[in-house]
Amino acid sequence: MVTSAKDIMTTELILGHPEMTIEDAIKTLVNNRITGMPVVD
Repeated sequence: MVTSAKDIMTTELILGHPEMTIEDAIKTLVNNRITGMPVVD
């Protein structure tokens, strides 16, 4: 069986904001078990 991107992706987009502190960004990454997020102004 071949796994496609849609099988492992989520529909909830987690965003960072330019005003976010590094600490808050790290907490967001850890709490959501992700390794990166787009920063949107």
